[in-house]
Amino acid sequence: MTMTTTIHILPPALQSQIAAGEVLERPASAIKELVENSLDAGATVIDVTIDRGGQERILVQDNGQGIAEQELPLALTRHATSKIASMDDLLTISSFGFRGEALASIASVSRTLITSITPGAEQGAQIEVVHGKLGEIRPAALSRGTRIEVRDLFANVPVRLKFLKTMATEAKRCQETLAHLALAHLETSLSLTHNNREIFRFQGGETLQDRLQRIWPPSLMQGLVPIHHERGSMRITGLAGSPAQAQVRGNRIIFYVNGRPVKDKLLLHALRQGYKGTLLSKEYPQAVLFVELPANEVDVNVHPAKTEVRFMDEGAIFSLVQAGIRQGMEALLSETSAPAQTQSVREQTVDMTMPPPPARESDQVNLPSRNNTLYSEGAEHRPKFSSLHEAERLFSHHKRPERRPVSHVDHSVSHKETPPAPPLGSPAVVDQTRPSSGHSSSTHGYTYLGQFHRTYLILSKQNTLMLMDQHAAHERVLYHAFSTTGQQGEHQRLAIPQEMPLHPSEQEVVEAIWTDLSQIGFTLERPTPATLVIRAIPTSLATGEALNYLRTVLGEQTNNMDALWTTLACKSAIKAGHVLAYDEAMHLVETWLQCPDNQYCPHGRPVMLTWTVQELEKRFKRKP
Repeated sequence: MTMTTTIHILPPALQSQIAAGEVLERPASAIKELVENSLDAGATVIDVTIDRGGQERILVQDNGQGIAEQELPLALTRHATSKIASMDDLLTISSFGFRGEALASIASVSRTLITSITPGAEQGAQIEVVHGKLGEIRPAALSRGTRIEVRDLFANVPVRLKFLKTMATEAKRCQETLAHLALAHLETSLSLTHNNREIFRFQGGETLQDRLQRIWPPSLMQGLVPIHHERGSMRITGLAGSPAQAQVRGNRIIFYVNGRPVKDKLLLHALRQGYKGTLLSKEYPQAVLFVELPANEVDVNVHPAKTEVRFMDEGAIFSLVQAGIRQGMEALLSETSAPAQTQSVREQTVDMTMPPPPARESDQVNLPSRNNTLYSEGAEHRPKFSSLHEAERLFSHHKRPERRPVSHVDHSVSHKETPPAPPLGSPAVVDQTRPSSGHSSSTHGYTYLGQFHRTYLILSKQNTLMLMDQHAAHERVLYHAFSTTGQQGEHQRLAIPQEMPLHPSEQEVVEAIWTDLSQIGFTLERPTPATLVIRAIPTSLATGEALNYLRTVLGEQTNNMDALWTTLACKSAIKAGHVLAYDEAMHLVETWLQCPDNQYCPHGRPVMLTWTVQELEKRFKRKP
C-alpha cells in the first residue's frame, strides 16, 4: 500500500543527522575533519587521543590560531566558515575545509566540547554541544590553540552505530587516516594515542621516507624509488615501490592533490599504466604520490567528504602521472641492470635442456603407483623438488615418513643427492642419472620434449606446441594441495627456535592471522608485542623460506586463509633456473593436469603458452 503525504520541511535535528551521514562515516572521518581544521588554522603541533576506537572519545588539541569567543556558536552552525566568502573563492580553494559542515555534523551526533583561545586574548572560551543543542559560552583556561573533545559518537544514531566495526578495526582506520595526513605535512608534529598507549609521534621537519618507515615494514622501504616529474604548471613528486615488492592489495597506494588525500580512479589507472609490463593484473605497487597543479584546474567540491576531485584536463594529469612513474622505473631498471652490461652476448646465450626419458621396454609413462610410498628412506634417486611429495598428498592415502627436527641453518630446497645446477649461460644439461634412450613419452596426450632455459617445460599435444612455466604450474599444484588438505597444520619443529622482531604495523597483522598461521603449520609465541618466536614451520618450507614467508604475509597485511595459501604455494614452489630430471618433469605435468583451474597460477599468471601448427607455419611464412 502506497502512502501519500504532503511535502514538508524536515525538522532541523533530522536535517543535521542526514547531513552528518554524508560527512561522517566512522570515527576516522571525524578525526580527518578536525585535524584538517587544525591545519587550516596554522597549527604546527597536533595531538590526537582516542578511546575505544574513537567511538567513546576523540580529543584533538592544536597550537593554531584558535576561535574567537563570539565566533564559537557560528563555528557550530552549518555552512558557516572563515575559508571562503564568494563564488570566486570556491573556484580557487586552497584550504582543506570550506563547506562549513564538519563541526556542525560532528556536534549533531555526539557530545562535543570546544575550548579555544586566540592570540592576545586574556583567557579562553568554552562551549558544549549535545546532539546539536548549543550550551552557554563560559570562560576556560587554555594557553594556545583549540581543544575539541568528542564523546559518544553516533550515540543518538543507532543505525550508524551498529554498522561500526570492532574497536581494533576502527582504531586502525583512525591510525591510517592520521598517518596519511602526516605524510603530506612534514613540517607539522602529529601524535596519536589510543587507550592511553601512544601509537606514533611524528616530529616536524622529518622527511617523507622518515615517516613512511614508521608506518610501513622495513622490507617495503628498500625498493622505493623517488618520483619527480614536471609538465608546465603541473608536477608529481613522491615515492613509488619497485615492481619486485608488489603486493596483492592496493592499500599502500596513497594519492594527494594539492596536499589533499584523495581517491581517484584516473590517478590509479595512470599509476598502473606507468608500471605496465612489470606487474600482474592482481598486483599493486606501493606509492605515495603528490600531484600539484593550479587550484583553478581542479574541483574539490565534489563530495562532502572531500576525498574526490575532478580535473579540468584529465588527459594531462594522466600523462603526468604515467610519465613520472615510467621515468622512475626506468631509473630503477638502469641501476639494477648496470652490472649485467659487462657480460658478452655469447655469455648470455640461452640454453635448452633436453633430459632423455628412462630406458624401458615400452613407450608408456612409468609413473609410480599411487599406492606406493614415494618418499622411502632407501630411495636411490630422490627428486629435487616436492612434486612427487605433493602427488602423494593429493592422490594417495599413505602418510609420509615422519621428518626429523631441522636446525636453524637455512637448508636448500634441493636434496643433498642433487648436484647444483650450472649457470644459465652454460651448455645444455642432460640428466646423467638415467641412460639415454632417445624416445619421448606421453601422459594424458601430452608429450614431454625437454626443458628450456631451466624454467619452461616443452610439451606437445596433437598439433600444438606448448611451453609450461614450471614455477607457475608447481604453484597451482601446491595451492590445491594446501587448500584441500593443509588444514591439518603439518609442521616440522626447529631445533633452535628463531626470533623475529616485529614492526608496529606487523604486530596488528600477526594478531589478526594468528590462528590461520597455526593452521598452516607454524608454531609461534610472542614473549613481547614486538617479538615473534618461531618454534615450528610448515613442512614445505626451509627455515629461511619460512622467515621470508612471514615477512611477506605481514608486509602485505594478508588477512584471509586463501591469501596465506597463495603466498605459501609461491614460496614453496620450484623456482626458475631449477633443472628438472625426467621423472620430476613428468610428475609435475601429471599432478598439474589433475588440479582444477590449472591454466593459471593462484596469482593469475598463465601456466601455459601454446602455438598450433597453423600458427607456427604462418610465423615461418610457410603458409599465408
